[in-house]
Amino acid sequence: MKKTLRLGVVLAVGLPLLACMGGEDTIDFDFQVEGCGTHNEDGLVSPGEHLCVMVFLTPDISTSDESPTPTGEVAIAVTGELVVPADPYVTELTLTNDTTHEFSTQVETTWAEITAEGSTAVVEVVVVVDDGETYGETQSITITPTTAQLVADSWLATHDTNDDGTINPGEDITVDLFIRNAGPTASLDADVTATVLTDGVEFTSSPERQLTRLDPGEVGSISLSLEVSPDVTEGTQISIELWMLEEHGHVWQEVIQLPVVATTAQLVYASHELTHDDGIPRAGDWEDLTVRVENIGASTAPSVSAVLSATDSRVTIGSNERSLGTIEPGEEASTSFGFDLAKDTPAGTDLAFFLTLEDDLGNIYTDSFTITEGSGGIGLSLTSSAVSQISGDGDGHIEAGESFYLELDVRNTGAVDARDVRVTLDTLDTHVDLADDDHSFGDIGAGETVSSGDGLRFTVLASHAPGSLTLQATLKSGVVETVEIIDLEVR
Repeated sequence: MKKTLRLGVVLAVGLPLLACMGGEDTIDFDFQVEGCGTHNEDGLVSPGEHLCVMVFLTPDISTSDESPTPTGEVAIAVTGELVVPADPYVTELTLTNDTTHEFSTQVETTWAEITAEGSTAVVEVVVVVDDGETYGETQSITITPTTAQLVADSWLATHDTNDDGTINPGEDITVDLFIRNAGPTASLDADVTATVLTDGVEFTSSPERQLTRLDPGEVGSISLSLEVSPDVTEGTQISIELWMLEEHGHVWQEVIQLPVVATTAQLVYASHELTHDDGIPRAGDWEDLTVRVENIGASTAPSVSAVLSATDSRVTIGSNERSLGTIEPGEEASTSFGFDLAKDTPAGTDLAFFLTLEDDLGNIYTDSFTITEGSGGIGLSLTSSAVSQISGDGDGHIEAGESFYLELDVRNTGAVDARDVRVTLDTLDTHVDLADDDHSFGDIGAGETVSSGDGLRFTVLASHAPGSLTLQATLKSGVVETVEIIDLEVR
């Protein structure tokens, strides 16, 4: 029986090998060699990475019924410029007549640390079938450079002497330097060494830092502490050189510029006032806010602008940019903002506001303050309840088949006025009809008590047996809610 063996070998990069063809019957093998375990997952073999070679065989056999089942063996070897196994991987192969099935195996090759781009290795696949014929194909693998690219992205002053967020002469400062991977593949952990290239600036902490793995587009950061001499003048650009050495030997170099600005002014938040209605911030309300800023520094802050922000999504600020004008040392300036507080804001929630101030010289100051949702100062309680008969025998007792008014006295025990107070009645008793189960008390001032009068009405059905009758009264003002239980007796 004449046999033809067609070989096709494909690398992870998708390069097909040559094939041998011919004969009446065919045995088709498709080999695929893939890189795996490559750390940055770009499908390439880069310096410092390890390679896993996998070979997949899918026989497609067409033979006559008289033909014996073909057998043989497959050998896979790796040779080349790099450290590779001394012996090939060998496995036996049995092919079932007239059956198409998949046969797969794996050979793993541990490479030495790869340091030279452009080094090559050769994967050779050899198949020997039972008639003694040998077929083989090879494919070269080239070590390619990584495509990650670390670049300096931005910086932020996190701690400085006067807390103005800028670098001034004579300051000790901590800066976060942000590094972005601008390449299409991941970078691995890297050692970062920083060098100051500007006279009068020194590190006050170690200039050596660690940068963790960054996926494409991801940003990481390192933190450095600096001392800026008073002799460094306004307008100086502090140059910091960064050398970033990846664990497999890739090196990137960047220089980042940090501007020095001069200021002895110092703007801080002084106070705030809510001027809408009674000055109590409540869920669901629009609030007018006046903010005062003071210059506690020794120099003038010219043409100051203010930006107000909040991190709580339940706070919606209207126009958040205002002008404060020029603020002299020791003086205050004020401006007004407005914000809406969502209806679902829980009573007593502390809401953080952030104020960013910038003067005409580019000096930036940040401060914050807190406003507390005021409904937490409301306290609703049921002080008394009474029933008066509408229909029945008039004996004042609750009996089956009779209707009654339910009068509730509600007190606001808090220090804040309660707006639009309502009560809702409910019961699990199926033999009671709540004819009027909702009543509005209107506003109840702090310390005041208001009665529902005849605003609530219920009927005890004729089917009600003697015993207890329980009503639930829910008192509500905005987000403040109180539940009271009223126990009555049916005779």
